[in-house]
Amino acid sequence: MGIKDNDALCFGAHMEEEFHINIDGFKPWRQGRKDKIFQNAVQLNLTQDISALNIPLSEEATHALEKHLTNDTEWHEIPVKVIAFKIVSQMSSRVFLGEELCRNEEWLQVTVDYTRDAVIAAQELRLWPKFLRPFAFRYANPRCKAIQQQLKKSEDLIDPVLEKRRRENEERRNAGLKPIRHYDSMQWMDDAANGLKYEAGAAQIMMAIAANFTGSDMLTGALICISQEPELVEDMRKEIITVMNECQWNKSTLYKLRLMDSVLKETQRIKPAAIAISS
Repeated sequence: MGIKDNDALCFGAHMEEEFHINIDGFKPWRQGRKDKIFQNAVQLNLTQDISALNIPLSEEATHALEKHLTNDTEWHEIPVKVIAFKIVSQMSSRVFLGEELCRNEEWLQVTVDYTRDAVIAAQELRLWPKFLRPFAFRYANPRCKAIQQQLKKSEDLIDPVLEKRRRENEERRNAGLKPIRHYDSMQWMDDAANGLKYEAGAAQIMMAIAANFTGSDMLTGALICISQEPELVEDMRKEIITVMNECQWNKSTLYKLRLMDSVLKETQRIKPAAIAISS
């Protein structure tokens, strides 16, 4: 029997138990359990559109670095883990939500607050017998009320943007024009859903949870590793300059940054993401 056929090793079943996916406040962890919209959006559309995202991500990285690290040349301290999370959150939001929402402070705050409160609420609910957990969620845990409000906020931010896009594209079709394609996960989800109803706000929260915490942990670890090996800074800078002089941003550019790839892999070897999440 292969690993994928072994029910005891089913990741979805583990998430169902850990995050009470039958309770509405934990809808993000429900994504992809009954349909393949979430998986197809990532596996098919992200792969197809990855080349189109290089320039937008580069531009967003420049904005995020200037915003959070500033251009101040004087020595100043920064909270590395906090700043890394903010940078990764803004960049991942550019991929997931496009230009309309990627710098929206309300959205960035919702993803942070929901993830923190939902993880703690899930732990607290596990102290109750399973048949009483819906009651505890509704009446006995104030943190559960908070995550319901955060999910509602995510829907209030995401749904109007989606509806505006759909309305504009319908008008373009009626006028005999080609619909506008957006290179972000809101577009990918709509493509994968193919008209089926899905929970867009919850899906985007799940995207953010998956990307922001593992991504920011790796960036934090990489920055710490580099700071302990200062000679790497000049070598990595030279590699970037050499590669960028040879070619502009495209799909093959990242493959040529071999030293950077080695540094990131070594960071993961020293502290794998799974250990970081559980710590």
